[in-house]
Amino acid sequence: MSAGAADGRPNRTGPGPGEVSGDPVSAIAAALVDWWTADGCVVLDPWEGELGTRSLSPQAFFGLAGGEPVRWVSRQVVRQPSEARYGRSPVRQVRSTQVRALLRPAPEDLFARFLASLRRRELGLLDCELRLRPTDWRVRDLGVGGVGWLVLLDGLLVARFVELRAAGGVPVEPATEITYGIERLGLVASGHRSLPRLQDARCRVLAAQRRREEQELSRHLLEVLDEGGLMGRLERALAAAEQALEERLAVPAFEAILRGISCAEVLRARGAFRTLREARAGRRLTELSAGCRVLVAPARPLGDSSERGATAGESGDV
Repeated sequence: MSAGAADGRPNRTGPGPGEVSGDPVSAIAAALVDWWTADGCVVLDPWEGELGTRSLSPQAFFGLAGGEPVRWVSRQVVRQPSEARYGRSPVRQVRSTQVRALLRPAPEDLFARFLASLRRRELGLLDCELRLRPTDWRVRDLGVGGVGWLVLLDGLLVARFVELRAAGGVPVEPATEITYGIERLGLVASGHRSLPRLQDARCRVLAAQRRREEQELSRHLLEVLDEGGLMGRLERALAAAEQALEERLAVPAFEAILRGISCAEVLRARGAFRTLREARAGRRLTELSAGCRVLVAPARPLGDSSERGATAGESGDV
């Protein structure tokens, strides 16, 4: 699906009249949070722990698992070790910012509202070519998944719209998660060709800090961290989650699961997981997530939704 200039990919060199100028990243994040707040969403504080681009915060996981109506939006800093490129990639980076919304039940016109949120004039994205790509999406370690759409603007993946149908590997009442990659949206809106150039335009001091951050995080994650130590941290996180579940403490258990996922993602990025070891760790994380779900919402029949569980698909990281 395409919605852009009639002659194909637009040639954009910078903001035009009425478009985002100054700091497009901050402006876009604020505009998207305001959009969903005006639509009735409650603004959540960002999760203070380390969170991956494909993980859910405790609020989001328990909101999904609980089966009750939810309308939430938040701005969240996330990390993805597999995106480590020592600050040399034009679009990939370890640390990035997302705006996320979670809605249940979903209004019939929710997808149209989602697309409209990207087409507001003040975001500076009106002239961009928009394409949709279907996705079967999942967070394998949490047993979370569903189906939906990836959104590309001028060929760059910038957002995801997914109807989540499982948590802890168990079917749940469907909820829609919307995720925007804020730096990538700022990149498209500003007309810059790389994130380092966008950061330079925002603030040179900030840009220098971000370059150093990406270089040092990449080296730390891919070279310095001891693989044996990472495996030990993963095992301790799994043990802590099991202990918390034995005490029927869902929140501390889920926090320990997120710590375990953080270790697992570094090991995957380094290619340090052997197939059987990775499968065993992933299975334990999913089982523990299922235990957290049971504590907040005991399993119950969901009609034929049990036949619509998550399936494996492409990355969809924004």
